[in-house]
Amino acid sequence: MSKSFEIFDAHAHIIYGINGIKRGQKTATAKYGRILWKNKEINFLPPFFHDTRFTAETLIETMDFCGVSKAVLLQNPVIGILNDEIQRAIEKYPERFYGTVQVDPMKKDACDVIQKYASEKQNTLKLEISEEWGWSGNYPEFSLVGEEMMAVWETVAKLDLRVIIDSGDIFNNGYQVENLRSIAEGFPETKMLIEHLGFYRNGLDEGAKNRRNEMLQLGKELENVYFGFSSSAAFINDDYPCPKALKLLQQAVEIVGAKKILWGSDIPSTMKKYTYQQLIDVVAEHAGFLSEKEKYAILNDNAETFFSG
Repeated sequence: MSKSFEIFDAHAHIIYGINGIKRGQKTATAKYGRILWKNKEINFLPPFFHDTRFTAETLIETMDFCGVSKAVLLQNPVIGILNDEIQRAIEKYPERFYGTVQVDPMKKDACDVIQKYASEKQNTLKLEISEEWGWSGNYPEFSLVGEEMMAVWETVAKLDLRVIIDSGDIFNNGYQVENLRSIAEGFPETKMLIEHLGFYRNGLDEGAKNRRNEMLQLGKELENVYFGFSSSAAFINDDYPCPKALKLLQQAVEIVGAKKILWGSDIPSTMKKYTYQQLIDVVAEHAGFLSEKEKYAILNDNAETFFSG
């Protein structure tokens, strides 16, 4: 595949230290890419990130090194709330970045915070609802159709925002397929991107596989539901060039179509196992089941349509 085309990374992070929450307990910055949580350290980034930071400038340099033109800046509760940092990054690099807004959806000021930060480029709400990294781990009764969340959905629709959803593992409290269907059908003008191809780990039984396929069916049946191909290889510890992850991508393409899938790197955490260029080349060079047009759609066009269309 030609290296001259543009690439749009639909899932990247900037990190200015760790100041978040995980399963109700505070997270903090440790050295050499680690997160401090409950008096223990968790490996999060490669150890050469000695100060556990990955700034907007470092991301830009990394993108330039691999020929990536644009990126979307995501957040999650474990890292912390980075609305201000993302706003500043977009203002400094308006041609390179789109960004997300993150709120604690159970707090009374959630809708006010969304309205404060929403803009033409910071135009997406990030909902990390997994138990491990997100709100269902902090609020065990969390529901996408709960009273607090319905107010959030109304605000998102009013502001014409997109939504990125990370559901976490199949059968964890965040994997709310039926609720996602209800919201997607109830707000048909709101574009929704479900991350990690609906999530998959090694060793799933047939029931779990069927559950994941139920999630993928949302993208087939509902015009406003898309899927992100990010971290899928890392979740199953797939060695480059990631044949198992490519099989998952092929299955997703067969169900939802290539126009419904957006590539994302999830750097810098995925750099524990892969280089940035390898994450690109998994699709660009090794997805032989895709046409050149389909590769370009997944690596660029679909993100352009989703975030700017």
